[in-house]
Amino acid sequence: MRTLLFFVLAAVWLYFIVEASMTRNPNLLPRYAWVLLTLLLPGLGTLLWFVFGRQRRIRAAAPDDDPRFLRSLDDEVWKKRLRDWRNRGEGK
Repeated sequence: MRTLLFFVLAAVWLYFIVEASMTRNPNLLPRYAWVLLTLLLPGLGTLLWFVFGRQRRIRAAAPDDDPRFLRSLDDEVWKKRLRDWRNRGEGK
């Protein structure tokens, strides 16, 4: 059981070292500092990286909250109105 726990903790530690080294913009400290902290203080460094260093994933906004999406809808409406107006002018 101890051996399994050791391998699980070692795998988690290695995972966080790799994640810290590959993250583009970690929080609080530069990337190399997080890697050193995780290497020098395996338990504490890994815990600190998990709590403070990782970037949080931002949930995507709903389409109706996105100004670009709303603007594109507005543009489509105006283009349709312009086409309809031009078509009515040609029918006379």
